Amino acid sequence: MKKTIVLVALFSIFMANAQEPQQLKNFVLNDNILVWQRIFQTSKTATELFNYFIESQKVENYDLSDNRLSGYTQVMKNNYKLAGYGIMSTPMYLSCFDTKATVLIEYKENRYRVTLSNIKLLNNGSNPAFSTDQTNDLEAWALGKKGFSRQFSKSSVEIIDTTLIEYFTIKDISKSDW
Repeated sequence: MKKTIVLVALFSIFMANAQEPQQLKNFVLNDNILVWQRIFQTSKTATELFNYFIESQKVENYDLSDNRLSGYTQVMKNNYKLAGYGIMSTPMYLSCFDTKATVLIEYKENRYRVTLSNIKLLNNGSNPAFSTDQTNDLEAWALGKKGFSRQFSKSSVEIIDTTLIEYFTIKDISKSDW
């Protein structure tokens, strides 16, 4: 009987400590590793899709294999205006830092999934209070002791999420007779 109680207690403690992935917008937190992941719809083929990201230079230092394109994003300015915020309502770390990440784009018929990991914030030099060579992991700003921080859960997640959706949405460029 004592063994059963001890086993049930240990199992309960183990299950309480096992972390389920948390999600906020398109950000997923699993074992304190933060990734951004979204599925987009497309009518393009895998070749057309990957050529778009390579030719537009949205993915740099890339590796292309099967239905996967991996590499790094360009440095992206966090577009607070697109998300509906003003400079005064934007957290300082988002207006003074730009975003760069490791990217994986996977293709399936009529859709593609973008996964960003190793998301970095790079000082853009707009505020002399920050060291010009400063680079931070997004986790340092986004995570608290028990998951997403309150500050990140407010406007920050909306601004970064909107910026990334805009960046990875394919723009149809009309091919007029030039």
